[in-house]
Amino acid sequence: MGLPELQIKEIGMRMRITVTLAEPILTSAAKNGRVESQPESRPESQPESLRVRIIRLIEDGALSKSEISNRLGQKVISGQLNKVLKALLEEGIVEYTIPDKPNSRLQKYRIKV
Repeated sequence: MGLPELQIKEIGMRMRITVTLAEPILTSAAKNGRVESQPESRPESQPESLRVRIIRLIEDGALSKSEISNRLGQKVISGQLNKVLKALLEEGIVEYTIPDKPNSRLQKYRIKV
């Protein structure tokens, strides 16, 4: 097609593949002259997903929901944190430390063995 070859660059444990297009794809903002830098569109600048961060936190030991929230830098337990923990429980990735009392104030979460 007459295009340059793919550029493959190893970045730590990741890989960046650059494909050069025949003509640039412009967003409506770019067409109107309002081009802004969007670092969030580059994978290497995206933060880890909340799911991965939670799993990494509880790999070191059981934590309560408020402990997880604090270690994530949140002042309160967010709805998103509740959703992710519920999904991880349903998928069998994490489990309660007190399975008979899921609403206990002493409840903690750990990686399912």
